[in-house]
Amino acid sequence: MVLDPLGARLNHNGSLGTVRYVGAVEGTTGTWLGVEWDDPARGKHSGKEYFTCQIPGSGSFIRNTPSINWGCTFLEALLSKYVELPHASESPETVILGSSNGAIAVEAVGLDKVRMKLSNVGTLREISLNMQNVATPGPSGEIAQTCPYVRGLDLSQSLIPSWEVIAAIAGQLHHLETLTLNSNRFQSPLGFSDSGTFSRVTELRLNNTLLGWHQLLTVLPDFPVLSALELGYNRLSCLSVPSDHALSFPSVRSINLDSNFLASLPELAIALGSFPQLERLLLTSNHFENIPLLPREQRDGIRQLKHLTLTNNRISKLSDFDTLNILCPELLSLNVSGNPVFEAPDTKSSARQLIIARMTHLTSLDFSSISRQERKDSEVLYLSHVAQQSFENEDLRSIAYPRWRELCEEHGRPSGPRISVRNTLGSKLITLQVISTNSDPTLNVNLEVLKSSGNCDTIRVLPTMGFKAIRFKVLKTLKYTINTNHRIWLWLDRGFPPLIELDETSNDRDAEWLGLENGSILIVQVK
Repeated sequence: MVLDPLGARLNHNGSLGTVRYVGAVEGTTGTWLGVEWDDPARGKHSGKEYFTCQIPGSGSFIRNTPSINWGCTFLEALLSKYVELPHASESPETVILGSSNGAIAVEAVGLDKVRMKLSNVGTLREISLNMQNVATPGPSGEIAQTCPYVRGLDLSQSLIPSWEVIAAIAGQLHHLETLTLNSNRFQSPLGFSDSGTFSRVTELRLNNTLLGWHQLLTVLPDFPVLSALELGYNRLSCLSVPSDHALSFPSVRSINLDSNFLASLPELAIALGSFPQLERLLLTSNHFENIPLLPREQRDGIRQLKHLTLTNNRISKLSDFDTLNILCPELLSLNVSGNPVFEAPDTKSSARQLIIARMTHLTSLDFSSISRQERKDSEVLYLSHVAQQSFENEDLRSIAYPRWRELCEEHGRPSGPRISVRNTLGSKLITLQVISTNSDPTLNVNLEVLKSSGNCDTIRVLPTMGFKAIRFKVLKTLKYTINTNHRIWLWLDRGFPPLIELDETSNDRDAEWLGLENGSILIVQVK
């Protein structure tokens, strides 16, 4: 039991929480602990309010019982996980207890193994104490003496109550480069100015810590060489910057804001203005619906981006990618699968090509590289698509489609008979039959049986499309995610064997290289 439980962290039967209230509860006797649980589902909410929680309804009351684990020191957790005490009987060794002045001698077994394990702990470079109930650093200097060479430390899901405890631990690890603190809950204030504590840390992971953006800005000055920052699952809906904030963090190159509630690109761009060298930004599973054109003075936070992930957002218009090309002119890779833009009836089959054509320097889309031929075909398709739109004059056409004139100069302007370029490119599209099955198709190579027992569909692709993109399109057509465990075979009508598996090594090849042609059949086994 801690002397003052208020604000302390605890583990109660595997559930982690923070004590927010100590005292009586109306209608009961004795003292209760009001706990805000890390997992909101563990909470209960009804009646009188005794304390508040960051996530409403995530609190409840428990009694202070011996079943509560209040945590241990860093070294206790380290030795518990990494030092395995011997179980087999070995030659005993006599040990004189130091506090007995030689009066008490005991026999110990396997001390050599213990010493060996302890010496191995001293050579550790990476330490993970995730879910090991670490709460305090322990005696000063103990960590530095025991494991002086640690470069990576994971203290996720711990019972550490404050940033000061993290600093007391990290301050003894003079070679620390990667610090993972996912799923913790830290009391404010967070920042401090003990220079050198995190002077070597280049990667900081703060996923699911519920830290606000303003709290983060008080921490970052203590990380002078930080390169990669993770802030996923923090329920962030806004990234408000204090009016008096003038700090810059030029060392940060990558920020992960996965699975938050962000929806405003202008606000995001302003907040990221503090990171002038930011190159990689992950915004998977947020709430972005559109990409508005920002004033030039608001683009500093994103104009230098080279890698952007917007997977599983709510972007529905292809024109948003025209805007994105203006806002992020140096963008090389873009991931946007899982957005409604791929479901629009009029562009569903050509969304990938029309996005590629809009993004000037893009070399990878949805984790699939873009070949020169695919880019050319995509830009020709874009021109034919634009040429068939009605405009009063060319200026309005160029405003609606910013790359129109540039690509006309490169590929020629579709006019007269060339207005049918879309049909010409459309004739290049090949139709692939897709059959899904739950069983191993190599055990039954009868195509008719496979068709009758599985789901059948078709997709249309360019021969220049990489197989990784085709794989994604196949799974999407069959209503599976890219993470679905699967295997794909190509059916050879007159070949032997009749099935050739297209495994991960095929991902970097295009359809033409793999021999896919109009009418080819792909068999997909979903496990």
